[in-house]
Amino acid sequence: MLSLWLGAMLLIGKQGGHGLIKIRDIKKNLSEVVPDTNKVSIEEISLDLERERMVIKLSGFPGIDEKAVKSHLEKVLKLRVSLDYPEKHQKERLLFLLNGSVPYVKDVKIRNNGITLVVVGEFAKDRVEGKLTSLKEELIDIFGKVPSFHIEVIEDVNVEKRKIIQKIPVKRALSYSGEGEVIFGRTPRRTVYPPSSIPEPGVEVSVKGKVFKMDLNGKKNVLNLYITDGADSIMGKIFDKDIEVVLSSVEIGDVVVMTGSLSKDNDGEPIVLVKGLLKLDERREDNSPEKRVELHAHSKFSDLDAIMDVEEYVKRAKEWGFPAVAITDHGNVQAIPYFYEVARKYGIKPIFGMEGYMINDAEPILHNYSGEDEIFETKFVVVDLETTGLDPVYDEIVEIGAVKIENGEIVDEYHTMVKPKKEMSRESVRITGITRDMLEEGKPIEKVVPKFLEFLGDSILVAHNANFDYGFLRYWISQVTGKNWENPYIDTLGLSKALLKMSSYSLDKIASKLKIGTFQHHRALDDARATARIFLKLLQMLKVMGITKISEIEKVRSEIDFKS
Repeated sequence: MLSLWLGAMLLIGKQGGHGLIKIRDIKKNLSEVVPDTNKVSIEEISLDLERERMVIKLSGFPGIDEKAVKSHLEKVLKLRVSLDYPEKHQKERLLFLLNGSVPYVKDVKIRNNGITLVVVGEFAKDRVEGKLTSLKEELIDIFGKVPSFHIEVIEDVNVEKRKIIQKIPVKRALSYSGEGEVIFGRTPRRTVYPPSSIPEPGVEVSVKGKVFKMDLNGKKNVLNLYITDGADSIMGKIFDKDIEVVLSSVEIGDVVVMTGSLSKDNDGEPIVLVKGLLKLDERREDNSPEKRVELHAHSKFSDLDAIMDVEEYVKRAKEWGFPAVAITDHGNVQAIPYFYEVARKYGIKPIFGMEGYMINDAEPILHNYSGEDEIFETKFVVVDLETTGLDPVYDEIVEIGAVKIENGEIVDEYHTMVKPKKEMSRESVRITGITRDMLEEGKPIEKVVPKFLEFLGDSILVAHNANFDYGFLRYWISQVTGKNWENPYIDTLGLSKALLKMSSYSLDKIASKLKIGTFQHHRALDDARATARIFLKLLQMLKVMGITKISEIEKVRSEIDFKS
């Protein structure tokens, strides 16, 4: 069944390594959740590396649990998986035909010997059986014939939900007060019903509710307006010349009264043929004797998080009788002066707040280490990288500079340019000074990695802001070797924060503080040399403090001044 694909391979790049996946392996994994894989064919596979997503087109897939197959493949492949097969589209079309606006059919199981429709309750079964008799042409269009159907009735598991609904008092009809804006046509009748308490069809009614949906049928020139009272909903049909005025005057969330003939649609659901529409200016009320105090609110000053206007917020709180309100924007206090003035205007107590961002400013200095080696008997390799960007998955290393330290002295150096697969951006060229011509003389990363690992040996890695350099090295070494590479490393940035009191801990500022001398910043070998000399000075400071073992370096992290 896999004559086109058997033996073909997919190279899937992911953070932390790569996997070489054969199509036959996907078939094998399918067999763990599909009873008879001989009947299943993989027709096509699409792979989106950027989004780490695979789409598998299958045939011969009836009666299979799609969720189980999808979940299993995602776990094995470490990718998001989408399954596409003809039966899936057949199922979607059938559900659309049978359900309409009411979900009578909960599930469709397509098998070789027929189709099983899963419904909740005998009422749903009767409705579906009635619909099937009128869908002969549509069924032939979908399946090529009229298939045999079996209807499986299940009990409604939402018993508790029904009990809760039964406890909600039924909303009764109200008297029209004469207020509101007439959008078009007749004014409401004296008695106004909520959608949950409408009378039998065949009479003139006025129905009040909140608009939650509007659909315009352009072909028939009909606007379907849906309203709800929170317990039930009803649709009103608005025709021809009245549509334009409704669309320009009514929005989702408005409270309206529809007046017209109460009828039924083709599915037997009640609808209102609207002959008049009234818009009410209704606001929520807080009738609780004990008012709440709002302590969590974001204004429009919280970027990409809220659009609330400060004055509208305070005004509404005052109308509801709140004694006080707070504003707690994300990461800023820009709204507070205006909030204070508005609160004074409306006579309400302002509470000033902010949602701050917790950051771990005390990252470990020493990583991936568990030994008891003496500091001045340990080999270190101080490294600096220049890259095309900040993300190791999408960006590349273009230069490596490294300095080896043994017995407290610099003994060797390593330097190489790396030819990237993609061109460097102008911004990267500007920052590093590395030109495209310089990179043309570089070696591919596949040849650089073995040489660098040979130079590193069993040394502890050292870098300034080490998580950045280590992250790139780990990713690209894993890419080249196929192994999950890890190595102990020390961060001179964290060590500097613990031992030096400064306002800035950039490499050039620390070099100036420790009188290291000038160097060409943003070139790998020069930065590595400067970092190595800084590291040796910091080690001498540790020695004065009585710290002689690698494992003891973490003790100084408690000295970091978070105010600096």
